[in-house]
Amino acid sequence: MAALVDKKSGRNFVPPGQPMGVVVSEVKKAEAGDDLVIRLYETEGTKCTARVKGNGFTVEMTAYGIATVRVKMGAAPGRHHQPPD
Repeated sequence: MAALVDKKSGRNFVPPGQPMGVVVSEVKKAEAGDDLVIRLYETEGTKCTARVKGNGFTVEMTAYGIATVRVKMGAAPGRHHQPPD
């Protein structure tokens, strides 16, 4: 499981002790609605599963892959998101 770190603020979105292989490069409000759009990328060349604490969702990452996830505010925790190939 990879840790997610916000590139701008340095804020860690996963508990300490996880490998640092995924970086959050952007978090913004969606153009339509109140959802958040999160862009992340894998930095170590390793396929992994990234988990965001708080909202409780996971993203399957490919080696050096980029994922963009739209998070519905108030969505049930434990949802699994997989970026398209």
